[in-house]
Amino acid sequence: MLRVRAALRRAPTVARSRPADQIQIDDLKIDLDRHQVFSDGSIIDLTTTEFKILSLFAHSPGRVFTRSILMAAVWGQEYYGIERTMDTHVSRLRRKLGQFGERIETVHGVGYRLKE
Repeated sequence: MLRVRAALRRAPTVARSRPADQIQIDDLKIDLDRHQVFSDGSIIDLTTTEFKILSLFAHSPGRVFTRSILMAAVWGQEYYGIERTMDTHVSRLRRKLGQFGERIETVHGVGYRLKE
C-alpha cells in the first residue's frame, strides 16, 4: 500500500490539471475526454457510434468520408457489415443534433461531410 501511495505522489500532475480536449463549432461543443456533446449549454445524448462519427467529422470539416472509411473508423477494419447501416446512424445523428445536423451533407455516390 505504501508503494502505491509513493508512486501516486511521484506521478506527474500535468495530466490531472490539463483541460479537457474539446472541439467547438458554432453553438456545438464536443468534449472528447468525457464523450459528451453540448448544444446551447444542454447535453445531447448520443450513442457511442454517433459520437465517433461526429468527432470524425469535427476533426476534418469539409472532408468527404466514404461509408467504408466511416465504418472502418467506427467499428474497425474487420467489420463486414452493410454500408447502408451508416446511413441510418448518420440520419439519427442529424436528428439528434437538430439545426446543427443540417450541416452534415450527403455527397451523393460518395459519402458524407461536415460543412465548413
